[in-house]
Amino acid sequence: MMTVVMGIIYLPDGRFLIARRPAHKRYGGLWEFPGGKLDAGETPEQALHREFAEELNVAITIDRALEQYQHHNGQTSIRFLPFIGSMTNTNVSLLEHQQIAFIRLAEIDNYPFAPPDYEIVDRLKRCA
Repeated sequence: MMTVVMGIIYLPDGRFLIARRPAHKRYGGLWEFPGGKLDAGETPEQALHREFAEELNVAITIDRALEQYQHHNGQTSIRFLPFIGSMTNTNVSLLEHQQIAFIRLAEIDNYPFAPPDYEIVDRLKRCA
């Protein structure tokens, strides 16, 4: 089973970062909480720092882990390790994604998310 880390990254004003997936990838054009695959030999925290640097050129601070979950899509099963954190700089570069947005929870239904990310969308709504 593949393991993926994802970051729910907040700004001081309460908005959080979402990113639009590249058109050529699975779920292309849909929105997600940034992150990526956990590589062999790295901790989930290391993977999240690496993914944010590689995809957005952003350094992050990880505050805490959230409860992991699994997403099944036909033959594929993926384990997601979500974390909450913040950005140490806001000079984002789109190295992988089509677009980013800093949104408030009240705006979240305006963005179609990739199916695996709806678990976190639902969790955020329940906590509001």
